[in-house]
Amino acid sequence: MTKGLFYYFKPDLIVDRLDDINVLDLISRGIKFVAIDLDNTLVPYLEDEIPEETYKWVEKVKSLGLEVYIFSNANLARVAKIGRMLGLRGKGKAYKPIIRNLRQELQKRGLTPTQGVLIGDQVFTDVLIGKIEGVYTILVKPSSKKDFIFNRFLEKLLRRYLNAQKP
Repeated sequence: MTKGLFYYFKPDLIVDRLDDINVLDLISRGIKFVAIDLDNTLVPYLEDEIPEETYKWVEKVKSLGLEVYIFSNANLARVAKIGRMLGLRGKGKAYKPIIRNLRQELQKRGLTPTQGVLIGDQVFTDVLIGKIEGVYTILVKPSSKKDFIFNRFLEKLLRRYLNAQKP
């Protein structure tokens, strides 16, 4: 059976906040690697202050044995700085959705795509690359209204449709 174009823009799960993600459900799916976007997912766009809820969520996920890895289009210095603050490694300038850096990260760890999840706030980068790479995808509501203008108009339209499709 062939996948329609819309398949690549429809996340497996839509949540408002990181806290809404059932980490035990991820573990039951065989997830071992959590790739997570930086801006508007872990922290508000271009801010360096990390919300307390983010610290708690990251610690909870790590305490349950999952590796959390920042996977972002942000510059390398920003990813390294936030990574140090959260005790995470990561990849900046990931060029989502173009380059297959996510699959390479999984392969380095001896993992298959089904053992990974990509969490982010944008359909046209995070969900798209996750679907192309075959990982579980989670779309979160952006933590800030500020953002790179990139495709937010189309993103809003698609989010309205996706939210209407929620069970």
